[in-house]
Amino acid sequence: MSTDDEKANATLLVGLGNPILGDDAAGWRVVERLQEEELPEGVEAVCLAAGGLRLMETMLGYTHVVIVDAFYTPERPAGTVFTCPIEAVPVPDAGHLNSSHDTSLPYALEMARRLGFPVPRRIDVVGIAARVTLRLSEELTPAIEAAIPQAQETVRRLL
Repeated sequence: MSTDDEKANATLLVGLGNPILGDDAAGWRVVERLQEEELPEGVEAVCLAAGGLRLMETMLGYTHVVIVDAFYTPERPAGTVFTCPIEAVPVPDAGHLNSSHDTSLPYALEMARRLGFPVPRRIDVVGIAARVTLRLSEELTPAIEAAIPQAQETVRRLL
């Protein structure tokens, strides 16, 4: 990771999920494939199996953050790629942004903001709609695998 000075005008790309839980690995896969390419200057990438406070701590000091994650969203067809600002992520669909053993990412960011920490000015979420995100497997379902290139292109546009 960068020093605080290097982060000041940098973008952080975060792939969330767990690489051994099937479609839950979608965020990781998108970021890993983008890392195989040359990321734009000023962009750092990381894959995490964390939410809430840990995710907030990782984001501190960056100007812009792009989070990629699979979301259980029954109202969207599996494999649908969507994007929204962090504030627009519906709480029931919040994926790894929330944790039953932690606090939600929006709440952690609000606490950090109130305490004067350098919270990113812009946080975009790239979601991939999934049906089952907690299946022990290193393989993605066909619908999620097919969505990876579109999610990569969405991330490229945001960067």
